[in-house]
Amino acid sequence: ETIADDGSYYAYYVDNDPAPEWTKEAIIYQIFADRFFCGDPSFPKIEKKPSLKCNGTLRGITYKLDYLSELGVNCLWLTPVFPSPSYHGYDATSFYDINPRLGTKEDFKELIEQAHAHGMRILMDFVPNHWSNQHPNFLEACADKNSPFVKWYTFEEHPNKYKTFFGVKTLPQINLRYAPAREHVTEAAKYWLDFGVDGFRVDYCIGPTPDFYADFRKATRTAKAQSWTFGEAVDPPDSQVTFEGGMDGSLDFMLLEALRNTFAFGKWNARMFADFLNRHEAYFPASFSRPSFLDNHDMNRFLWVAQGDTRKLKLAALCQFSLTGAPVIYYGTEVGLSQPRDMMQNGRAIHEEGRMPMLWDEAQDKDLFQFYRELIAFRKGKASLREGARETVFVNDEVLAYRRKYKNESVVCVLNTSANAVEIDLEIGEADLQVGTSPECKVKPNGSLKRVSLPAYGGVLIQ
Repeated sequence: ETIADDGSYYAYYVDNDPAPEWTKEAIIYQIFADRFFCGDPSFPKIEKKPSLKCNGTLRGITYKLDYLSELGVNCLWLTPVFPSPSYHGYDATSFYDINPRLGTKEDFKELIEQAHAHGMRILMDFVPNHWSNQHPNFLEACADKNSPFVKWYTFEEHPNKYKTFFGVKTLPQINLRYAPAREHVTEAAKYWLDFGVDGFRVDYCIGPTPDFYADFRKATRTAKAQSWTFGEAVDPPDSQVTFEGGMDGSLDFMLLEALRNTFAFGKWNARMFADFLNRHEAYFPASFSRPSFLDNHDMNRFLWVAQGDTRKLKLAALCQFSLTGAPVIYYGTEVGLSQPRDMMQNGRAIHEEGRMPMLWDEAQDKDLFQFYRELIAFRKGKASLREGARETVFVNDEVLAYRRKYKNESVVCVLNTSANAVEIDLEIGEADLQVGTSPECKVKPNGSLKRVSLPAYGGVLIQ
């Protein structure tokens, strides 16, 4: 660690420490706290613009832990719960408090303890790059050019011109080169790990410089050796792997795009998807965490872009859960939550379209929920799906079949990406259909081969 003459702060951290062992078995559920539940039957109470709050709470999440346990997830990723002027929370006014609209620190502690009792870990969304222009020390920095907080930011012309997140004036960028600012951020991460959380999803992780993550890694691993940190890097693989050693990994945006192109949009056929997987998997070291997902809070929901076709959603999920990265389920995807309109309207993104309130009770798609339950339970019991090598067994323009093998265990995944029913004969030893997207999916002996019959957009896992 060094401090330059101008007060800039640099660090390096030599680390050969892989992600904790528990992360290999993680099934992550992303919860938008304001959109999930509040414990009140009148939920959601949707406020008008500019608020758009739905009044979900931390207690509401605690109240629904039995539901999440029934689904089978074992790791909850919460979007920001810090004080914030917005409903989404990605513009914090403090890294050390809880948004009173969502609850109290006592409520958060109760959620953590109850989640742990249900066998679930808690990940917090963390934004080290920027915060709200209503943050108290930013207000002081603007009001007084002699304030010690001025150096926490990069003012080009004080007080009105400063570095921001993508030019958004309400989101001043934190000068993480400045030691006091960096320490404030890393100490906040340590604070919440000590409080009981199990790790972080780092928003816009490409903002801070790599040496920041050397400090961040040292701080988080010291505070909790079994903590897990992965980032949001909407970048190609060569950029993502630069975070190795600073974080445990990053969300797999390249796989996201491939899954949506293949199963939702129909832009790719099975052969193109197979070629992508071969290239993509060869690029990353095995130690690099790559949580997979079909949608999130910054894009149209998968079911919307698939035009409401749950067959396509099931097929994409079957594929997602058969690949190595820890699968992430965006709240509501498992029960058919979609959206009323496309997110892009008149040239701008209206993110609220993809952040509708959670569906409960009779509004839920029970068949889809049961499919996700079976898929999660099967993955939990199969090391081959979490750690096994993958090899292509069969591929043409319509169908892709691959095997995941680990030690003496193997599972074959067969995916029909076309709108036509198909039958293929595979030279495989695996014979028992374990999970299928439809009752029409069949696996039968055909001499020395196995005949796999799949409806349109159908898929199976065979053991």
